Amino acid sequence: MFKRPRAATSLLLALCGLLLAPCTQADAAAPLKISVSLYPLAHLVGQVGGAWVEVHTVIPAGAEPHEYEPTPRDIIRVLQSRVFFFQGGTLTQGAAPPLEPWVKKLLPNLKENGITAVDMASLTRNGDASAFIAEGDVVNPHMWLDPVLYAIQAAAVANALIEADPSNRAVYEKNAREYVDRLKNLDDEYCRGLKTCAMRDIVVSHDFFAYPARRYGLKNHPVRGLSTDEEVSPKKLAEFIGLINKNGIKFLFREPLQRDKDIETLAHETGAQALDLNSLESPIRRTDEARKNNSAQDDYLSVMNENLATLKRALKCK
Repeated sequence: MFKRPRAATSLLLALCGLLLAPCTQADAAAPLKISVSLYPLAHLVGQVGGAWVEVHTVIPAGAEPHEYEPTPRDIIRVLQSRVFFFQGGTLTQGAAPPLEPWVKKLLPNLKENGITAVDMASLTRNGDASAFIAEGDVVNPHMWLDPVLYAIQAAAVANALIEADPSNRAVYEKNAREYVDRLKNLDDEYCRGLKTCAMRDIVVSHDFFAYPARRYGLKNHPVRGLSTDEEVSPKKLAEFIGLINKNGIKFLFREPLQRDKDIETLAHETGAQALDLNSLESPIRRTDEARKNNSAQDDYLSVMNENLATLKRALKCK
């Protein structure tokens, strides 16, 4: 897990205010400059915007989204964008988003510079509180792992791009329709693939898989909550050992390329095997072995299909 030392975001914003070049695009024919907080939004904007957008992702590959602080360069690029998409995810007005706490301090600067800020979690909710899975006032932000909710986000991206660049409305609408169709196919594959499984319980390293678990009728057991840094007590580990043994769980899930001591402990104590399940929180980085064994394009759809294959194996699905 990569972490950067925390920076003082307010100081970075002040610095960027001094360094900032004109924020508007000089050439109307140039690609629309878009910034996003994290990978799932970058992927969507790229699918919907195509060649008409230039996307900057603040949180880089390998970084822990819950801990990352943007650099001065990140903030300058955001302030030079026309639209900024962030995942958001709070029920309390003005609260800091759980995945992107730095966004709260950035929002006033975006408003001052005429940059549209799009809270994707709020748009996904669309007036329906049941769309959210929350811990108190904090919404679980990992809704992109549910293809149905991700399709709603695709439509929201199209609407925001059209508002910023109405001349390319037809392109954005066409691209969004086509990608939503692909997401519907993915949802169908998950429905079929997880319909007749001998097992329904999944133990995951932290609470990133709640939305697809709810969608496809799985029993989600996260060892930690939303934060990957949460300390797990010996008592809680003992409870999970009991759960794993009682339910005959043979596989546990961790995020790729991360050494998870709690999952390792549970695997050692129960004889279960740890498998990778990708949260897609940050751009995909593969091990050399994974690249050798899988020639599929490293994007959202290919990784979601890999997750499905892993789940089917672990849950003994026909």
